[in-house]
Amino acid sequence: MFFLLEASLTFLALGTSAVAAAQSSPVIITKPHCDDSCLVRKYVDEVDRDNARRRGSRRAPVHVAPPRPQKPKIEIVNARQSQGWTIKRVPDEHTCQMKTVFEGGTVLTLELDPSDGGYFSYISNTNWKSLIEKKSYTLNYILADKEWSDDTTEATKSDVGNIELLSAFDDEFGRQLISSPHLIVKYEGKVLETLSLRGTSKSLPAMVRCAQDEYRKAKIDPFAK
Repeated sequence: MFFLLEASLTFLALGTSAVAAAQSSPVIITKPHCDDSCLVRKYVDEVDRDNARRRGSRRAPVHVAPPRPQKPKIEIVNARQSQGWTIKRVPDEHTCQMKTVFEGGTVLTLELDPSDGGYFSYISNTNWKSLIEKKSYTLNYILADKEWSDDTTEATKSDVGNIELLSAFDDEFGRQLISSPHLIVKYEGKVLETLSLRGTSKSLPAMVRCAQDEYRKAKIDPFAK
């Protein structure tokens, strides 16, 4: 009987010591890793907060149509491959661009809009000789299961003199770019281009970081417009 009582007291003492040690040990809290899509969301949130304070934008408002709810049923056939993305700073616009050339000569340039975290897309091909400068065209852009329709796509002249089609999109477009394997561009209901987005998951976050840097430079420069 005495032996059982002594063993019980020993067990109780050990349990009390363990609880005390656990309470005195520091608690280590690890922050969750911020992946690429998280980086894009954080930047958009930062721009939104800054715009709420400044209440102004250098650019004129651009119409952005909401994504259509239905899932496009398109079979991916022979998607054009690109030569890799290049990233370029655009100091005058306080942002950055990423650009690539696909098989067949199609050039795609994506630019982050610093005013609201949306995106501008410039697409061109030297074979599209019938494009008329300043004329509006209706293009549909499809990424994964979402489709953007922009009936205000404008034909503009690029820095090198060729005509390119300019469209504007919301920030969701960038999130879909990271995870989508292909970009489908339609004109008047027909597929104009099916483009591979290989390498975008790394290039887009790099372009966002570049744009962050340019945008912050403008914020601390009192003479920036």
